[in-house]
Amino acid sequence: MRISNLFFLSALLCCACAGSDDDDDSNDATDGAPAQDAVADAVADAADADVDVPEEGIDVPDTPVCPDLDDDHFQDAKCNPDPKNGGGDCDDTNELINPGRAENCSSSEDYNCNGKIGLEDPDCSRCNDYDDDGYEDINCNPDPKNGGGDCDDRRADVNPGAQEIPGNGRDENCDGCIGITMPDCIDLDYDGYGEGSGCLGPDCDDNNCHIHPWVSEICGDNIDQNCDGDDMICPQNCTDNDHDGYGEGSGCFAMDCNDDNPNINPGAREIADNGIDDDCDGKQLSSVANCIDNDGDGYGVGAGCLGRDCDDSNPLINPGRLELCGNGLDDDCLGGDETCTNPGTGTCVDKDGDGYGTGACPKGGPDCDDSNPAINPGAAETCNGIDDNCNGQTDECPHRNQVCVEGACTGDIGSPCDPELSVFETCAARSGLTCSEAYLQCRVSDGGKCEESSACDKSANCEIVSACDSANKRCYKGRGDDCIEDCDCNDDWLCHPSLHICSECTDDDVCSIVNPTHPHCTASGYCTRLYDQLGGNTDAQKIFFQAIAQCWNDFHTGGAIQGCASLQFSATLRGTNEHGSNDTYEQFEFEEQKALACNSEWTAAVGFSESEIKAIKELFGCGFNDISNLFWPNAIQPENLVCLYFVPNKRGFSFPNNTRNAVVVTDCSSSPIP
Repeated sequence: MRISNLFFLSALLCCACAGSDDDDDSNDATDGAPAQDAVADAVADAADADVDVPEEGIDVPDTPVCPDLDDDHFQDAKCNPDPKNGGGDCDDTNELINPGRAENCSSSEDYNCNGKIGLEDPDCSRCNDYDDDGYEDINCNPDPKNGGGDCDDRRADVNPGAQEIPGNGRDENCDGCIGITMPDCIDLDYDGYGEGSGCLGPDCDDNNCHIHPWVSEICGDNIDQNCDGDDMICPQNCTDNDHDGYGEGSGCFAMDCNDDNPNINPGAREIADNGIDDDCDGKQLSSVANCIDNDGDGYGVGAGCLGRDCDDSNPLINPGRLELCGNGLDDDCLGGDETCTNPGTGTCVDKDGDGYGTGACPKGGPDCDDSNPAINPGAAETCNGIDDNCNGQTDECPHRNQVCVEGACTGDIGSPCDPELSVFETCAARSGLTCSEAYLQCRVSDGGKCEESSACDKSANCEIVSACDSANKRCYKGRGDDCIEDCDCNDDWLCHPSLHICSECTDDDVCSIVNPTHPHCTASGYCTRLYDQLGGNTDAQKIFFQAIAQCWNDFHTGGAIQGCASLQFSATLRGTNEHGSNDTYEQFEFEEQKALACNSEWTAAVGFSESEIKAIKELFGCGFNDISNLFWPNAIQPENLVCLYFVPNKRGFSFPNNTRNAVVVTDCSSSPIP
């Protein structure tokens, strides 16, 4: 893995990016909804007027220094009661409740902090369309077919009719899914599951983001939501309003803390930073730093993790989970599934003295072999040809996809593995498998025989490369992986002679054949468009912005790293200083260009197209609470060649959400592959 020292994260641009004209208009349409706080207003005014933005630390007059405990940009009402001055938060522990929210007309909570609840609130006498995008607020009108269903009625680009932009951490089309992109993964519904070695796993319905192995199953609806092969049978003797198997009664899997939502129960996936206790453990999960956590459950490898994960490809398995009996999972990472026992009634008959038998035995029952104390519902299953734990299965192993081989549980393809922990069996007993460092799963070794790409290690493809082996499909390495010769790489890539990585090209001639629209081969082996010797004027600046926008528009819905453009400036660019006169600057800095990108008057005057303006705003983070989708490590100096890359996944870059898309602006010799 190669991470250039040039990469680092651009500043998070949340409220300070709110100064675009479009965002001002959307806020004005809020029928008296509170404005942003005074600092954000100052930033917005400065961006539009091309004046200096106040530095952090400078006091804003008449703005009380009050807490904002839930980081929703509204201060606690007890300290600052004025919503128009960034206060008035009636519940400063819940980011979903503040004066900027729409009222939930069916709830007993006061979501917009105006002192009125539910139908008593004037907002509930009609359904609002605060952002004038043609869709009414989802809390009042949840039906998209009837002009409702807007899940963020402050943004005109978020509504049921909008196009989803995967990888930006936002649910544009209000379908309840935040689209993600995974490299080396064919994933039509952007839920992370699909076909390819980069997917989280295979998907049983790749056209529905609510169906994949991480979601909760709903019983009795004839739909296999969690892709286990069957619809769940609703349990007997269980009052279960949301049909998730959890509720009140002896037949339920466990008690449900919210029996009106099937995605909230003790077996549900806990989602970080959503303000909800999804798995009913009494805690809400927050994102953790300094933690390699592939499944996003807070457990993994690193000092910042909540603990070590025994299966980092499944968020339903970690040391913080409740162990549920009989579900076939080692939920709590303590080793195997817990067998369900029935205490029974009447006199206990326990012939082998292990505490299990028939009747009211102290440990439960029934005991499937009451002549052997080593066999009972509480025993550990071992690879011995016997049903040790009386669950009706023989030689089942404690971890997913493990198999018994020569008396020991050994990882098969997709089984979790961890060579650093002795409690996990390795993949070594099975020929051709290795414990992948990227996934901590057993995968086919590079160059090994395979059936499909999901069996290979990260970024590798399972295919026939006729020049290397015309008879067998093998796992050939993907772009950016180490190589010595071309036959280490799959059929799409060449082994770069100096970098020793699988790449698009080794010189311009090869690149022009592979990708005619991107004829320039960079020093890192990527094919790009070449813009040569741009002069220091507005036209050059426009070309630069257009190249960034084109990079985003061409590739942001894909799942692979792409080379976009190589640009060289022959002279200093000209900018506009705070007094409105022209001035030159030697360094082409991100913040200077952001001031232009977020200025709607400038983008309109220069003549950008509508699609270019939309891309520029998405990339520079010009909207309300946006985060920039750009990496901009260093200033651009005249005569230096600079390259633009699209990257769909920032693992290794310490980005807040490691599945966000971005455009990287960097040195052409750097490889953006994490």
